[in-house]
Amino acid sequence: MPDMTHEKKNTLLLEYTEEGLTDGVLMALQAGADANHKDGSSDTALHLAATGIVRGLLGAGADVHAKDEAGRTALELAKDDATFEALKAGGTTMSDMTQ
Repeated sequence: MPDMTHEKKNTLLLEYTEEGLTDGVLMALQAGADANHKDGSSDTALHLAATGIVRGLLGAGADVHAKDEAGRTALELAKDDATFEALKAGGTTMSDMTQ
């Protein structure tokens, strides 16, 4: 991927995020894709990642009403984990996330 144009890396980043493919997202970010790149509807890659993951979970039969001990649904937890990993891969630090 390093030999690709910057625009192609950004396009792949958006495609991977829409599909919820975390490994692809990480690969595109590590190759230099812009984490703040937007698609035609002005959605950022971060927004599309959350949307793609939720869509994938629902398609696999996730129970949207199932909750953990803290009252969070499985969808909320999955989105949080994937969002954290994507932010971390993009260079965001813990102090950035807690501000």
